[in-house]
Amino acid sequence: MIKSKQSLQTYIILLNWNNYQDTLECLESLFKQDYKEFKIILCDNDSTDGSVEHFINWAEGKELSITPRNSFLQSLVKPAIKKPISYCVFNREQAETKTTDIETGANLIIIKTGGNLGFAGGN
Repeated sequence: MIKSKQSLQTYIILLNWNNYQDTLECLESLFKQDYKEFKIILCDNDSTDGSVEHFINWAEGKELSITPRNSFLQSLVKPAIKKPISYCVFNREQAETKTTDIETGANLIIIKTGGNLGFAGGN
């Protein structure tokens, strides 16, 4: 019997706290990879620098990631990926109690944790 080959869905978890610039570069790099069967869960630890708004603007194509010209990262993030990217935003309670279905069609799932929970708590 020949089994059909099914794609496995991969989830990538990113943690952000007041550093949206580096996180945007990371998102650009991740979405440029050849493997496309993944979703990114981006947990924001209650940033005070407007990070969540920057992520939303980036996903909608209203904001670009900024990489220094002489950085070796240029090859990983340029040219920028096509936007818009499908996204959704949940608060911590929605994500933990599953009152909102985390299995959306969105490629980027942003979770506002509501506090600086540190690395272990933010994930």
